[in-house]
Amino acid sequence: MNDSLLVLLGAMVYFITTAWVFGGLPPLYRHAHFRHGLARSTMTAEQRAILKKMRPSYAIFVVAMICFLMSSPLGSSLPTYIGSACLIASGLRLRTILKNETGLPTPWLSCIARRWPASGRVLSRFPMLPYDIWTVGWTVTLMTLAYPLV
Repeated sequence: MNDSLLVLLGAMVYFITTAWVFGGLPPLYRHAHFRHGLARSTMTAEQRAILKKMRPSYAIFVVAMICFLMSSPLGSSLPTYIGSACLIASGLRLRTILKNETGLPTPWLSCIARRWPASGRVLSRFPMLPYDIWTVGWTVTLMTLAYPLV
C-alpha cells in the first residue's frame, strides 16, 4: 500500500478522535454535550448554535471522502493528500470551536491540578493541552498498530 493512503488513514483517525472529544468522550471539557437521540425540538439555543458551527467540518469530511474515492480511478495520489489535508483542517476547526466554547478543562482535571500544582500552572497556561495529548496520542497509537497491517 502506498504512503498516501497511510497519510489519509492518519488524518481520518485524527478527525474521528477529534469528533469523539468534541462529543464529550472522554469528558475533558465542559460544553453542551449532544446525547444520542436528542430531538431537535428539545435542543437548547446554545446546542443549536454549536451544531450549526459544526456543519462545515462535516462537509469538509465528505469532500475528503470524495477525494479518496477519486484517487484510485485517476491513478494519482494528489486527491488523497488533498483529502488528508481536508480531514486535518476539519479536526482543527472542531478544536477551535471547542476552545472558544469551553476554555477550561472539567473539574476532574482541576482536581489533578490541585494535587500537582505544576500541572495546574501548565493547564491554566495551555487549556487545550489535554485535548492535544489525547487526540495526537490516539492517532500515533492507532497508526503504530495499523502500520504493519497497511
